Amino acid sequence: MENLVYEGISKYVADYLKTSNCLENAVVLDIPAGDGRSSAILKQKGAHVLAFDLFPSFMKAEGIKTEFADMMNGIPLDDKTADMILSQEGVEHIPDHMKLFREFNRLLKPGGLLVITVPNKSCLVGRFTSLVHEGETLRNMPPSEVDSIWHSEGDGNIYYGHLFTPTAHSLRTISSLNGFEIIENISCHKSRSSIALLAFMGPFVYALSTYAFIRNCLKWKHNRPALTLFWKQYKINLSPKTLLNKHTFWVLKKRAEADDARKRIASMYRRV
Repeated sequence: MENLVYEGISKYVADYLKTSNCLENAVVLDIPAGDGRSSAILKQKGAHVLAFDLFPSFMKAEGIKTEFADMMNGIPLDDKTADMILSQEGVEHIPDHMKLFREFNRLLKPGGLLVITVPNKSCLVGRFTSLVHEGETLRNMPPSEVDSIWHSEGDGNIYYGHLFTPTAHSLRTISSLNGFEIIENISCHKSRSSIALLAFMGPFVYALSTYAFIRNCLKWKHNRPALTLFWKQYKINLSPKTLLNKHTFWVLKKRAEADDARKRIASMYRRV
């Protein structure tokens, strides 16, 4: 672990894993495993680590072997293999999020945990940048062919950049449709640009979010599940973690199989 650098979001993931009390003897799938900085902590905590990556040669952690897997085409493991899946900075590179989360559901045991991080497209600077040029930050151009197609020399595997970064709301909805529930929203490093925009944008975000919330509550006033869901959305939209964090860092729990979750949701939110 001496040669592995923990900075940015990886520092917060490391802190979470180091303080977790559910890792000993747990089967944990780390994908994409990258250089193994998280896999190393998982192993140290007594977990049985299954490390996968599109580029297995990137692994630097001692005693951990990374197997090849392309997250776009499924992961070569049996159903209900893992107690936990750690997917750090991986979702934003995958075009089909519904397919990916269905695969996560397949691999997890009932009640298993999915720990994910993605760049926070819903922070204030992310929302403002979407108005300006649709990039992730004000100082960079939007994702394009220049910086969104990466490959490793010699193996021909293609790795997409941040072409598919989800918003907080789309990520929550996709998770729910595939049987997951957010059980923890973890604070991480703050965006200084978002903090600077808070005084200017904050009142508008609050006012318009409140207007949309009230309007839709009146429209769906006879559907209690819908009202509960709108309240969840309202809280996410105005949460300081959503507005200011550089990354979305969620812990989700598998509550149901993906097909069962979709059938239940379809029946719950019919207009009455």
